[in-house]
Amino acid sequence: MFVNRNPKKFICLWNHLFTNQLWFAVAVVFAVTTCGGGETAATVDKGPNCAVKYTCLDCVKLAPKCMWLMATQTCNRTTATTDASTGSPPPLTAYGEESCPSFDVTFNKSRDDYGITHHHVKVLVSNDPMWAFRALLHRSVIKCYMNEVNVTGKEFDGRITCDLPENKVINPAMSKSPFSYVSVTMGGVTLAFNDRLDHYLDTHHFNGCVAQQEYNDECVSCSWDTEDGRRYYCRWCSGNDQCTGMSQNCDVRLLSNTTYSEDASNVEVRCPVARIESIVPAYASWAGGTTVRVTVSNHKILSENCLVVVTISTSKCLLPSTTKDGTGIMCTISPAGNGTRPADGPVRVTYVSRLDDRPERNQVTVRSEKPFRFVEPEITGMRPTCGPTTGGTRVTIKGNYLDAGSSVRVFIRENITCEVMVHKPNEVSCVTGASGVPLAGRVKLEFGSYLSKYVHHALFEYTGEPTVNGNQTFSGIASGGTSMVVRGRYFTCIENPLLYVIRHGIRYTGPCHVLNSTAMVCITPKLNRPAPHVVTEQLQYGFQADFSKTILPLRPPPGSPKYHLYPDPVYTDFQTDGGRTVTINGLHLDRGYNVQDDLSVRLQHTAVPCNVTYVGPHRIVCQTPLWSGGIGSTAGVVHDGIVVTLGNNMAYEVKRNPKRPIKAVHLTVIFSGVAIVLLVATITIAFVYCLKIAMKASHRQTEMQSLSEHCGYTGATFVTGAAAAAEAVADRADPDAVVTDKSHPDATVADKSLPDAAVADKTNTAAVDNGAQDEKE
Repeated sequence: MFVNRNPKKFICLWNHLFTNQLWFAVAVVFAVTTCGGGETAATVDKGPNCAVKYTCLDCVKLAPKCMWLMATQTCNRTTATTDASTGSPPPLTAYGEESCPSFDVTFNKSRDDYGITHHHVKVLVSNDPMWAFRALLHRSVIKCYMNEVNVTGKEFDGRITCDLPENKVINPAMSKSPFSYVSVTMGGVTLAFNDRLDHYLDTHHFNGCVAQQEYNDECVSCSWDTEDGRRYYCRWCSGNDQCTGMSQNCDVRLLSNTTYSEDASNVEVRCPVARIESIVPAYASWAGGTTVRVTVSNHKILSENCLVVVTISTSKCLLPSTTKDGTGIMCTISPAGNGTRPADGPVRVTYVSRLDDRPERNQVTVRSEKPFRFVEPEITGMRPTCGPTTGGTRVTIKGNYLDAGSSVRVFIRENITCEVMVHKPNEVSCVTGASGVPLAGRVKLEFGSYLSKYVHHALFEYTGEPTVNGNQTFSGIASGGTSMVVRGRYFTCIENPLLYVIRHGIRYTGPCHVLNSTAMVCITPKLNRPAPHVVTEQLQYGFQADFSKTILPLRPPPGSPKYHLYPDPVYTDFQTDGGRTVTINGLHLDRGYNVQDDLSVRLQHTAVPCNVTYVGPHRIVCQTPLWSGGIGSTAGVVHDGIVVTLGNNMAYEVKRNPKRPIKAVHLTVIFSGVAIVLLVATITIAFVYCLKIAMKASHRQTEMQSLSEHCGYTGATFVTGAAAAAEAVADRADPDAVVTDKSHPDATVADKSLPDAAVADKTNTAAVDNGAQDEKE
């Protein structure tokens, strides 16, 4: 183990090493970024694939990114073909249709003196104003190919001719084919005809028949290229063709060198003359059993002496048969295996020849462009849900993919048929049969033979004729708009019900809404009459509704009460107790409506309700919620109005009573106030009484002082009435007692006779009173 005891000596080396590593990392990141950017640019700027364009006209459609090279008869990218030294394209280059040479190919046959048939092919070159391409042809060796056999051709003034003896151009592999593949080369380069069909000529070997150039409706042919670099050409002729009779032949070649490929089995055709035009329906129930019609172009020619096999996705279509007009096939989709839903996929029609020993080597298939879908019908609604027991009700069932089947049948309660009248993708309509008695049951739809669906959200009910119960009392106000509940039977099936009230020969109506089989709610009508009108009237009324395609009158039974018409309520004002309770005053406040359904009270300019607790003829009492703070409270907004809504037609703004509201006072406060008032009154009364006593005593003392002073001046002796009475009592008790007048020490009186003393006392009292009166005067 080694230990560095002087690490500073390696600091410089470490710093250089770290710097180099940093620069290296930057370089790597830059290189990766540059490469990635180049790849991205290359990915974005791929451009069109010019190499897959095999004719000049197809190539120049992608100009200027693609150009046609006449010398090589190929389509190349412009940038890849440009000369790097001069920056200009090579000679004999086409960029537009006006510079593309045209080839007119003709064919005929003739016999020489030896009976040998000769095939004459002529190619006329045009649209070469500078004669550059024709000069190139003139300098090149011309070869003509027919069925892989070549002969030397001739060129003169832009005209190529080829003479091909039939006995030399027969290819055993193609001996049964009514057409031949023809190509022309210049210096080993095959000329690309503008129309690929010009390479295929109707030669009809051995029979000497020369095909007409005009359209032959007994034969159809087409050509197409595939992604794997092959070119297909197929020709089908019916038995009515005079040259070939019934024939089906396909030619397959490699696009790279136009060589013949013997693998022409199980060809999938991709051309307009043999394609699936339509599939009806475009989808079907996944359970199978749906009959499908597939229309194929030229199906009559394709199917002659052929076994037709139809496959829909992975399911076979059973019992295929040609339609009466010969344009398509009818078949039935097989049932789904194991009850599983098959995957969506294209429709394929395969024509297998019955004339070939190995039919698998000679069959063609046409395929639909769009996939066939397997769906499941969905039911979303049904209307109406009831009808009379006599039947005849038109029931409409809504949903999706209701036409997912060649046919649909509808049943009620499994055994009553509903005859289908309309069958659409989102609608099935049918007319019910009679049930005879009231009953209810599920509605079932059968799609084909293998799938059934029920209407789950509703039953269909057969009912009797609707009626209104008797002994019901109905009422309303002049303005109408209030609700009333009507009881009866079999209301479920009626439509557009209404209430009518007759007044002065005029019928006034209001709408009704069915709640269930035994109840409906009606809105009372507005009646024209002068206001205010305080007279209560009794009027005729009734109901009517649509039932079983007729207008059915629903009159109340005889003896039922009439309709009571009440005047509109009048709301004058309201007042509060300073808290939550509100009292609304007015007239006729409790008649002609249902309090719970029709009456509502709320604070003005808000949605705060006032819950009604009492309704009387002259007042309505309600309470605001605890959190609202009450009307006029400081906890919320001051409300001077409320809104009273009655039914659908009346809404009143009621103002507060202008009088000061009565404040709620606590009992303790009241009792305390009363006690204080009583205490003050008691004290006041006691004080006044004591003051009066004191004043009387003071007045009596003053009189006694005045009398004493008066007696002192005259020397008379006075005895008050009280003293005299006391003396009389004492005298009676002791006749011998001597009474001494204490008011005067010198005076003594012997009471010998009580009456005389009493008289003297009265006289003295009178004298005193007179003296006092004189003194006052």
